[in-house]
Amino acid sequence: MRKLFLVTALTIGSLSAFAQNSTTANVGVTSEVSIQDGYTEIESSALPEAVATALSTNYPTATISKAYVNKDKQYKLEVTLQDGTEGTLYADENGKWLEL
Repeated sequence: MRKLFLVTALTIGSLSAFAQNSTTANVGVTSEVSIQDGYTEIESSALPEAVATALSTNYPTATISKAYVNKDKQYKLEVTLQDGTEGTLYADENGKWLEL
């Protein structure tokens, strides 16, 4: 009878510890996703004409996946090229490329 009680207690204890670890991991992932370095997502149609022109001139096969803007009117563009290459580009409101 003691062995049965001991096995039951160990099983419940190990399941409780396992449940705690997975909950903690999910909280960390949620916090990490919400941080965007001060950029707010916008529609690609809201980009200034200078930024759209610079993109089409320098990267003619690029399509914008997501666009962001910060308080300094710097634009972050997540783009995909025709060959499947993905990348992030930064530009100011005048269409000049930034190195961040």
